[in-house]
Amino acid sequence: MSGGISQKRIEANRRNAQQSTGPRTDEGKARSRANGLRHGMAAEVLVPEEDRTAYEQILERWRREAG
Repeated sequence: MSGGISQKRIEANRRNAQQSTGPRTDEGKARSRANGLRHGMAAEVLVPEEDRTAYEQILERWRREAG
């Protein structure tokens, strides 16, 4: 195999990259922003205000169960 990438492969990569534009709707963008949030035990991020009550309830339950 020769060194480097063929022109055919480069063109295919460019065509594929045009399909990878990420989320476009507001709902998709909001879901994407939350991808890294799994639980709040070790999080160093702010919990969105609309999720704060649920977060506090779960955190309290975890604290009780963990002793």
